[in-house]
Amino acid sequence: MPEYFDFQVSLREIEPRIWRRFLIRSDATFEVLHEAIQDACGWHCCHLFEFQDEAGELLAGAPDDSGFAEQPVPDAAEVSLASFFSGRTRKKSCLYVYDFGDDWQHDVAHVAQLAVYEFALDLEADDEEEDRH
Repeated sequence: MPEYFDFQVSLREIEPRIWRRFLIRSDATFEVLHEAIQDACGWHCCHLFEFQDEAGELLAGAPDDSGFAEQPVPDAAEVSLASFFSGRTRKKSCLYVYDFGDDWQHDVAHVAQLAVYEFALDLEADDEEEDRH
């Protein structure tokens, strides 16, 4: 059975609290986590982003080819979530910063790791096909 990380993401400094919760496969990257946050919030991936640990160390982000970055940004598409959220050094949370101009900060909490049975439904099944059975 595939393993999934259960995440809860909360926007900082907003009342009432705005949050989203979702599952992501444990073999995914920080890029997939970024895309999940964007989808869950209804955003369109129009700005740079980065993930930081509790000490403010850069974990991953959008590659910056402009030459203005203070330090190299590990490519979120190449950094696995498991490298941070599982194993001996497993962490429970990180910070997601989106849109460096507006500086939207989100707490990303790793709630649990779950084994989930996967299945799919074809909701657009042909009625004639159903009648043949």
